[in-house]
Amino acid sequence: MIDNSELTFDTYYHIGTKKENIKFHIAQCVNGDIDKQTCIKLAYSSCNMACLAIDVVRGRLGFNMLNSLAHPKVISRLNSLSVLLCEENGSSQIVWADRACKHLPIIIRTFNGFAVSPVRFNANVGLMLAGKPCWAYVVFRFNGRKWVCTSCDFW
Repeated sequence: MIDNSELTFDTYYHIGTKKENIKFHIAQCVNGDIDKQTCIKLAYSSCNMACLAIDVVRGRLGFNMLNSLAHPKVISRLNSLSVLLCEENGSSQIVWADRACKHLPIIIRTFNGFAVSPVRFNANVGLMLAGKPCWAYVVFRFNGRKWVCTSCDFW
C-alpha cells in the first residue's frame, strides 16, 4: 500500500514586506520521482519563469531574461505572442497582456506543482496583476544536464 502523505507536501514562500507567506503545494505521482529539494527548486523556478515571461510579453523586460530558464522554442513562442499582442488593440482586456499596466508588479498568490515523472515537473501558478487574477501553466523537463522550461502559457 502507498502512503499518500509521502507523495504530497507543502512549503512556504515569503513575499513582500508584510511577512506574507504563500503556500506551495507539491505532489508527486510516484514516490521518488524527483527528490523534495529539487521539487522546491522547481517550484521557485516555475514562479520565476511565469513572472519573467509575463513581464517579457508585456514589454517590461527583454527576451534575454529567459535564456537560462527556457528552451529556445518557448522563447520564440512568447516572442510571437508579444508581437501579436502589440498589433492587437484589444490586449487591454487581457490583464497580463495590457502594456498600460506593464510597470505594475506581478504578485504570486497560489502554487500547485506536480512531479509527473523523474524528468517532468508541471506547475499552476496563481498570480495577481493590477488587482486582477491570472494564471500561468509552466512545464519543466530535465534534459540530462539541467531543468529547462518547455512550456509556458497564461490565462
